[in-house]
Amino acid sequence: MLVAGRRIYIGLSTRTTGGAIQQLADQLAPYGYEVIPLTFTGCLHLKSAVTRVADDLVLLNPAWVEADAFAGYRALTVDPAEPHAANALALGGAVIHPLQHVRTRARLEAAD
Repeated sequence: MLVAGRRIYIGLSTRTTGGAIQQLADQLAPYGYEVIPLTFTGCLHLKSAVTRVADDLVLLNPAWVEADAFAGYRALTVDPAEPHAANALALGGAVIHPLQHVRTRARLEAAD
């Protein structure tokens, strides 16, 4: 799951079905939230494919999730040699990112 403003992106998989996503959408609609189902491949969780790392920026692996799904956000792609590098955590104005993904980290630092 990725929360971006009033949009909540949920990974559609065998573990999270369309019916479950619809139930969540029905529960959150009265509060003004839009639930958007996304298909992804190559990883177990949507969070491994895309992370919101700033108010207007998502870090993603374009081989695993479509960048077009995040209209209104800048999309920073991981280095192709580091497919798992989108699995980061934005916390308190900082981004916690695995040390071994140095190429993608350089992209993150340049995007500031």
